[in-house]
Amino acid sequence: MGFRRTLHDLISVYQKPATKADPARSSFEAAPAGATVSTGVFVTRESLMTFPVASGVVLVIWRVLGAVIPSWAEAKPVALVVSFAVGFLVYLISVPENPTKRRLTEIRIIAVLNCFFLTATALGLDVVV
Repeated sequence: MGFRRTLHDLISVYQKPATKADPARSSFEAAPAGATVSTGVFVTRESLMTFPVASGVVLVIWRVLGAVIPSWAEAKPVALVVSFAVGFLVYLISVPENPTKRRLTEIRIIAVLNCFFLTATALGLDVVV
């Protein structure tokens, strides 16, 4: 089992039955009746469930980097870069094979928005006005 598959199995926890009639699964080809399709939760509507783990990872990495390089401890751009790095890794692992152009665009927009939410969480921005 490859490294990519192992990481995919750790992150992909949501499984929904795949049917032709399901519009949310339009990017998948016809699936056998009763089959389930594993979808990375970071790039789907269910992505909010990954935030406790992903934001914790961002915070730990930022704090470790700040301990190793003291000038980075309070540097907000470091939180932004770490958030996008974690988000990009999850995106690479979670993106389905052969998505349609429309689905790929949707996935990328959701992933970028999620990266900004990860940054906001790491920075402690709990009030949006």
